[in-house]
Amino acid sequence: MSNNTKSSYDEHLELLKLQNKIESLEKEIDVLKNYQDNTNSFKNALTDIVVNASFISIICTDENRIITHANQQSANLLGYNNANELIGRSTKEFYISIEEFEKNNKYYLMEFKNSKIITFNQQHKHKNGNLIWLKIYCRAVDINTPADLSKGIIWIAQDITEQKNALTNLNIAHRELESIFNNSSVGIIMLKNGRTIYRANERAAEIINSKNAEELIGMSASKFHLSEKKFNEFGEKYYDNLLNNSMLTVDYQVKTLDGVPIWIAISGKAIDTNIPPDLNKGVIWVVQDINDRKKLEQKLLITATKDSLTGINNRHHFMELGKREFDLRSRNKQALSILMLDIDHFKIVNDNHGHAYGDKTLIHFTKNCSLNLRLTDTFGRLGGEEFAILLPNTKLDAATKIAERIRLFIEQSNSNGFPSITVSIGIATADENDTIDTLLNKADIKLYQAKENGRNQVIY
Repeated sequence: MSNNTKSSYDEHLELLKLQNKIESLEKEIDVLKNYQDNTNSFKNALTDIVVNASFISIICTDENRIITHANQQSANLLGYNNANELIGRSTKEFYISIEEFEKNNKYYLMEFKNSKIITFNQQHKHKNGNLIWLKIYCRAVDINTPADLSKGIIWIAQDITEQKNALTNLNIAHRELESIFNNSSVGIIMLKNGRTIYRANERAAEIINSKNAEELIGMSASKFHLSEKKFNEFGEKYYDNLLNNSMLTVDYQVKTLDGVPIWIAISGKAIDTNIPPDLNKGVIWVVQDINDRKKLEQKLLITATKDSLTGINNRHHFMELGKREFDLRSRNKQALSILMLDIDHFKIVNDNHGHAYGDKTLIHFTKNCSLNLRLTDTFGRLGGEEFAILLPNTKLDAATKIAERIRLFIEQSNSNGFPSITVSIGIATADENDTIDTLLNKADIKLYQAKENGRNQVIY
């Protein structure tokens, strides 16, 4: 084979190889095109699913904020039947005013060019004219900086009208509660973390004589109890009610910041609604100043139970206390005695010195008798110059000693301008069948005998 023939053959062979490579490359290009087509189809399908099947509203606009694309959710949000009705509209139509649109437009364009994501809450117009609140997220499609806004702007919107209305109503309710709290005619104190004050209103500050409510913040409730012991007893006695998540109401004596004891009515409730509640989360106390009421109650109690002249038990209250002692005696099987006392010749004192002087004599007499009694004894004025003393857990011999001591003391204590007086005393000790009435009757018989026998003596 000549050299020319060999060279021609080699060239032909190279051409065949090159052609095969070209055909192979063409096949690879076709494969890549098919892959790209499939990828684009998948991307478009995925985009369509994400955008059009989304539960959130998505709108795309051009740089002039003319809508170029919208999903069905955005149409529903703004009151249109389908998304195509939005295409070509300016977002200006949905602003509450042109001024609002223009003002925001300047700000948005600057932020979009900086490729920033903008988030804001804003009111927009619904197709029916109603105003709706939207939470909007938006940014330029182009992620470069500065962004090419001609490539579009994407807007994602969420209807937050209900949340806004709920928040508005919540704020109104909060303001109303604050007004009630701050202007209430009762004191309100909130405790947590070991009964420490963390909120109080001005009325509470007035009740406990504080300069203002702010001064109370951080103080321990123990500061207002009469003692540390009382503070601990209150917790042990009443906080079980709070652990049952029930309302606690009690009249209780506390002290003001300057140490003056006062009576308050308090109602408490745990803030935590779990059972049992966590009291460290807070307890709210409503406090009323009942100091004047308590003073009046005390006066009424004294009027109802005490003799207005001498200050000892009146007849009615003496009989009530006597019935209690008999009930106690029946359970404990203890001895019980009674003294009936009558000032001798008291009518002569009144006739010779006047009733005012006679009243002073009665007061002097009761004081002297009281000096000779025990704390457990019950002393009462039954009427006029007649008195009775109930002696619990006292047998006849002990009762006789007490009676004789009183008689002698009265006889020897006439001084300071008071006329000389003596007293006659009858004694009776209860048996199993006695009542307060029958025992008094027995002692009255003995008293009559003492007077018949010459007065100033004790008969049993």
